[in-house]
Order: sequence, then C-alpha cells, then structure tokens
Amino acid sequence: QLPAALKTTTVAHTVVDPDYFSTLGIKLLGGRNFDAADREGSSAVVLVNHKLAGMFWPGQDPVGKIVMAGDPARRFTVIGVVADGKYDDLEEPVRPFLYYALSQNYQGAISAIARTRADPELWVEPLSRTLRGLGLKVMIHPATLQDWINLTLLGQRIAAGCVAALSALGLLLAVIGLFGAISYSVSERQRELGIRVALGAAPWRLLTMILAQTAFLTGIGVGLGTLLGVGATVLFRSQFYGVSPVEWTVLLPVGAAMLMISLLVAYFSAKPWSSIQPMDAIRHA
Repeated sequence: QLPAALKTTTVAHTVVDPDYFSTLGIKLLGGRNFDAADREGSSAVVLVNHKLAGMFWPGQDPVGKIVMAGDPARRFTVIGVVADGKYDDLEEPVRPFLYYALSQNYQGAISAIARTRADPELWVEPLSRTLRGLGLKVMIHPATLQDWINLTLLGQRIAAGCVAALSALGLLLAVIGLFGAISYSVSERQRELGIRVALGAAPWRLLTMILAQTAFLTGIGVGLGTLLGVGATVLFRSQFYGVSPVEWTVLLPVGAAMLMISLLVAYFSAKPWSSIQPMDAIRHA
C-alpha cells in the first residue's frame, strides 16, 4: 500500500546513468545502483535520497517499496538510497529527491559530466571534441564544475565584495582613530614624563611603561572585538557560503595588526618625551 502523502507530493527528480553517483561522489547508503539489467521493458526502478526515504518510510527499509511517479503516473520500485545533496542552490535546505534510470527514460538532451585527475580546465576542449566526434550536438560550451559554482555564487560574491570594502574602510577609520587617541593620550602625560625624568627615571623604563600600559588596554579592546566578531559570524554565517563559525584567519591577523599599530604609535609618540629635559616637558604641558 502506498503512503497517502506520496500520492500528492511533488518531488524534484532527475534522470541519470549508473556512473553519475561515483562521478559526483554521492555515496550509496543502501540497496543497489542502476545496472545493465535496468532497461526498457524491464521493471521500472528509481533511487531515492536519504531525506525522501526518511519522510515516507521512517524506520523502514525503503528498498523494494513502490512509488507512483511521472506524468502520467507509472509504477516504480525503489532499489536504493543515496546520500542527500545540493540540487539547485548551495544554500537550499535538505529536500527529498528522486533519480530515474537513463536506460529506462529516454532524454532528447543530456548533460555529460566527466571527472578528471588533473586540472579540469585542460579537459574542457578535449571533452568538447569527443562529444562532437560522437555525433552529439553540443549546445553549451563545456565548463568546469567550479565555473558553475562561481556562477551560482555570483550574488554572494558581490555581497562579500561590498562587505570587504566596508570592512576595509572601517579598519582604516579604526587605525586613524587609534592613532589619534593614543597620540593624544601620550601627549597629555608630558608633565608626568617630565617629573619622572627629573626623579631619575631612565628613558627606556618610561618607554617600557608606556608600551606595557598601551598593550594592556589594546589587548582588552582586541579581546572584546574578537568576541563580538565571533558572535557576528555565528549570527550571519548562514548568509555566506564557506564561512566557519570562527574565522581565525581573519580575526587573529586583524587583532595582531591593531595591537602592533597601537604599540608603534605609542612608541613614536612617547619617544620624544622620554628623554626631554624636565623643565621643557613642564613648559610644553
């Protein structure tokens, strides 16, 4: 008996040959793949993905189950279950999918997929010539899978470019603000530095003190900024492809750069005042 839900549910599908799954690295989870025995005139068969199997036969083995599919509807036997995948969009949620056998379902046009061991760009033209040599009309110039992925991600890449530009602008403003704040803070301590020099403080000790205090305060700021960056990444990573929860390759270099800039600004701001005559420091304060 067929599940009632299956009779009225629209399920995405495609027509493939037996090598499709190994070429794309789609794992067979149960049952068998299409083979030479699945031809016109034999029992119609299909493969389903894990999501479809779980939706309509939860806790059961879907192999051997019967589905009615197509227009007009035909009777198909499920012979295997394959892993879930992405079918139209890299950001799409997991959804049920069904595979028909090419040997049982004639197609006026097909897409040929080849897996290479070397750079796939080198095989684009040879593949095109081979297909034409077989008498097939190539409607679309062959392209690599990475080319298709890049086309799919065009919108996301434009958005990422805009975000990168805004981030660079924000970093520049942060550096300018950091330079001004530290420079002003050090210049406000001219009187203190003059008094310390008058009391016998060595210039290198004054520089060490200024750098240590600057490193402490900047470290707190970098730490808080890193935590906020991780939180923002967790919140918005669903909007971008290939973004991990913690982008250490971004956060650590930016944090280290801000700390280094802070120390350099503090050093060059404090150096002139660390060896100044006490009266000159008080006079300029």
